[in-house]
Amino acid sequence: GLQSQSVLYIQDSPTSDPVVFMDPNKFSNGGTIALGGTYFSNDHKYMGYSVSISGSDWKEYYVKDLSTGELLSDHLKWVKFSGMAWLGNGFYYKRYPTPDENEELSAANEHAKVYYHRLGTSQEADELIFYEPDKPKLAPSIYVSHDERFMFLYRSSGTYGNMLAFKDTKLSEENWTHIVDDLNSNCWIMDNIGGQLIAQTDRNSPFKKIVRIDPKNPQESNWETLIEGTQDQVLSSVNLVGGKFFAHFTQDVTSVWKVYDLDGNFLYDVDLPGKGIVNGFGGKKGQMITWYTFNNSVNPSTIYQYDIKQNISTVYKESEAKFDRDSFVLKQDFYPSKDGTMIPIFIAHKKGLKMDGKRPTLLYAYGGFNISIKPYFSKANSILYENDGVYAIANLRGGSEYGQDWHEAGMLHNKQNVFDDFIAAAEYLERSGITTPNYLAIRGGSNGGLLIGAVLNQRPDICKVAFPEVGVMDMLRYEKFTIGHAWAVEYGSVAKKEHFKNYYLKNKDRIKEYQFKNKERVRGVKKQYYLKNREHLNAYMKEYHLKNKEHTRKVQKEYYLKNEEYLKQKQKEWYLKNPNYGKEHYLKHKDHFREYHKKWYLKHGER
Repeated sequence: GLQSQSVLYIQDSPTSDPVVFMDPNKFSNGGTIALGGTYFSNDHKYMGYSVSISGSDWKEYYVKDLSTGELLSDHLKWVKFSGMAWLGNGFYYKRYPTPDENEELSAANEHAKVYYHRLGTSQEADELIFYEPDKPKLAPSIYVSHDERFMFLYRSSGTYGNMLAFKDTKLSEENWTHIVDDLNSNCWIMDNIGGQLIAQTDRNSPFKKIVRIDPKNPQESNWETLIEGTQDQVLSSVNLVGGKFFAHFTQDVTSVWKVYDLDGNFLYDVDLPGKGIVNGFGGKKGQMITWYTFNNSVNPSTIYQYDIKQNISTVYKESEAKFDRDSFVLKQDFYPSKDGTMIPIFIAHKKGLKMDGKRPTLLYAYGGFNISIKPYFSKANSILYENDGVYAIANLRGGSEYGQDWHEAGMLHNKQNVFDDFIAAAEYLERSGITTPNYLAIRGGSNGGLLIGAVLNQRPDICKVAFPEVGVMDMLRYEKFTIGHAWAVEYGSVAKKEHFKNYYLKNKDRIKEYQFKNKERVRGVKKQYYLKNREHLNAYMKEYHLKNKEHTRKVQKEYYLKNEEYLKQKQKEWYLKNPNYGKEHYLKHKDHFREYHKKWYLKHGER
C-alpha cells in the first residue's frame, strides 16, 4: 500500500494465486512515468495501455501480448483524451497534430482526428477515419461494441454534451446514422442486446435513464425507457452481467445497487455491506459470478464476490491497510448555504473525539463538471484521524450528486453558488463546535483549485491554511491553452459579453464589499507584504518605469486630457477637505525635501 502506483496481477481462477503482470512502479527510476488506461482486445489476445510522462496529459500507447507478456513494436505518440477501441487486428484512437517545439504543454488542442492502427505497423501508416477540418474544436472519438458489430462515433466540444452516430459493420455502411445531433445532453451506448442498442443518457431526464434504441428507427421519439433515476436516487451507471442489468444509483451521495431484467423490470436490491461507495458488478453477459468493492472514509476497500443466481455476497479480499476501522466514525450532515439550499457534508474522525472548537480540520470539495465527490478511503487522511483531527467533504453544487439540475446550479452564471456553498461549510464546522478558522485547512484540486483560489479572494478569514492544487486560476485566458477551450461549457467564455460580466463585475463587487468591511485588515496585509518585499517591488517598479516611461507618460497624458475637468474638481474637493495637508507634509519631510532640492540644483543649476 506504500507504492506510488497500483500493480496489475493476473490469475487463472478466483482461487488461484495471483501473478504480477505489470508493475508501473518499474517504468522509471524516478517514478516520472505513470500508467494511464488499459484496453483489452475483444479476443483477449492483447492489452493496449497508455503511459504519461511527468504528469502530462499527452499519452504514449503500447501493446502487450497477453499469452507471452511480450511488448510488441507498436508505439503511438501525441495521443490525448482517447481510449483504444479494438476492432479486428487493430484499434481506433484519437490524436492531435504534433505541436511545435516548446509548445507541447501550452498550445491549444484542436483539429483532433480519429485513426485506425493495425498491429505490427508504424504510426505513420495509420488510416485516417474521421476528421472535420472546419470544426477544429469539435473532438471525435470512435468506440466499438464488444461483439464488434457496431461502431459508435461521439463528437463533443466540451466536458458536457455529445453528438452520437453509429455504423452496423454487418451492413458495410459508408455513412454514419445519426442518433443525437446536438450538444445539449450526454448520451453513450453501454451495449447491444439482440441488435438493439442500450444507451445511458440525461436527455430530457435530469436524473439519467437507460433507453433501448432500435438501429432501424433511432429517432428519439422511438426510444424506449427501461430504467430511470429519480430526485432521491440518481442513476449513476448500469452494467449488463449475468443476463441482468445491475444499476448503480446514488442516494445522498452514497451507493445503492438495484437489479433489473433486460426489459427494465425491477427484481431486487443488492444487500450492501454498509453506507459508502460501492463500485464493480462488471463482467460478461452470461457470467454468473462478479465482484465489487466497498469503502468509505473510515473503511479501507474490501473486495466482495457476488453470486448472481443466489444474490449472496462473500468477502473475497480484505484490505491490508494497517488501519483500525473500528476506532473511527463517519457521519453525514446537511447545512444551509447562503441561499438556503441544503448541502451534504461528510465528517470523519476518531470515535469519542471531544469537539472543543480546536480540532485540526481539513475541508475538501470540488463543485463542478458534473462530478460527484464521494467519501472514499484515503491512506493520507489516516494521519489526520490518528492525531485527533477531522476530515470533511462538502458536496457542493456543480457536481452530479442530485442530477443535472444540481450540476447547472453550480456552472456558468451560477458558479458563485459553489463558492457560497464552500464558505457555508467552513462556517458550519465552526458553528458545530468542531473547529475555528485558526485550526481549519481547505483543499481542492483542478476545478477545486479554482474553488480554493476564489474563496481565498472572497473570504480569506475562514481558514489558516489553503491548498489550491493545480487550480484553473486565469479565468480570462484559460481557453487559449491546451484543452482549456473544452471547459467553456462549464465556466463560460470571456469572448461572450454576458460571461465576461459574470466573471468581472460580480467578483469585483464582492471583493470591494469584503475590502470595505475589513479595510483595516486588508491594509495590514498589504503593508506587511510591501515591507517584506519592498526591495523587490521597488526594483521591479523602477525597471518597469525605465522600460516603459514613454508609454506611461503617453497614457497618463491621454487620461489627464480626457478627464481634465473631473480631475481638477476632485483635486479641489480634496484640498478643501484637507487644507493643511501640504504644510503638514512639508514639515514632516522638510529635511528630505531640502536634500532633494540641493541635489537637483547642483545637477541642473546652470540651466
